[in-house]
Amino acid sequence: MIFGRFLKGNKSISPSHPQTTTPRPDGKKSETPHHAARGAFDGKTVSLYHWTPRDAGQTNFGDELSPLLVRRILDRNGLADVAVQPSGDGPKLLAVGSVLQQAREGDVVWGAGVNGKNWPRRLKTVANLHVASVRGPLTQRALQRFGFEAPAIFGDPGLLFPELFRDEIAQAGETVRRKYGKADVIYIPNLNDESLLPERFALLPEGVTLVSPTTTPVEVAAMVAQARLVISSSLHGLVFADACGVPCRAHLSAFEPIFKYVDYFEGVGRSQYAFHLTIEDALEAADLARVQIDTRPILQAFPFEALGLIPSLDDRNI
Repeated sequence: MIFGRFLKGNKSISPSHPQTTTPRPDGKKSETPHHAARGAFDGKTVSLYHWTPRDAGQTNFGDELSPLLVRRILDRNGLADVAVQPSGDGPKLLAVGSVLQQAREGDVVWGAGVNGKNWPRRLKTVANLHVASVRGPLTQRALQRFGFEAPAIFGDPGLLFPELFRDEIAQAGETVRRKYGKADVIYIPNLNDESLLPERFALLPEGVTLVSPTTTPVEVAAMVAQARLVISSSLHGLVFADACGVPCRAHLSAFEPIFKYVDYFEGVGRSQYAFHLTIEDALEAADLARVQIDTRPILQAFPFEALGLIPSLDDRNI
């Protein structure tokens, strides 16, 4: 699926308004929307899907957000005794990231999205899926094409991280200043870009500091919070910039389709955006349009009931 056109002598890409054109896998439209099965979770454990890189010991900060966020939300709502564990064979929570291709019978979706590389074809065999919120309208349309109800509650839950982990990020500020020095402009590559094209970052433009996506989420957030500009081919680098109110520009990943980026941009109300082929191009470009993001609907959509949980506190507002 390709969106947009090339600008500036093929140096930048500015997508046009995207449409989800892939049909339902069975070629039909469901007459009755699918609903979630109830009672699939025991109220004592949240089984959470958590993608990890194949390379042993390697992590990607964006994919580390879901267990951290879910744990923090449970703790803030009087559910510290509820365990969060990696998903097994049964129903699971899909939270944060382009992971809907992993959805199976009885699963619960909170803020996750469709990956442009892997269309979630297995959903044609799923009868019960509870969708509390999604990353953006492209994911919503994709789910609707499979016959599922998907509310218009948009936004990557990573937007919650800077506020929910405010104290930890503040404490990490001095650590990252010692580690990186003065870093007004930071570049956060997508994990595949950094892993498979290391020569791309051997010599960055002067004044640009590389922040590896294998850095912890708290340290990445601390770097973003003190930056003047964020350039990123990592989606969650852009998410963190938006959450921290820091200007940002999108660098085109060599490996990631732009579907997930456009899905996120449209979900937060950013109707104009550009992707730049080089970091040098990004340095000369305009910032992505600033957006005012209300994170309360994302937090309020956390699927306590679908997970069999009853919060003893009401701390769902930031």
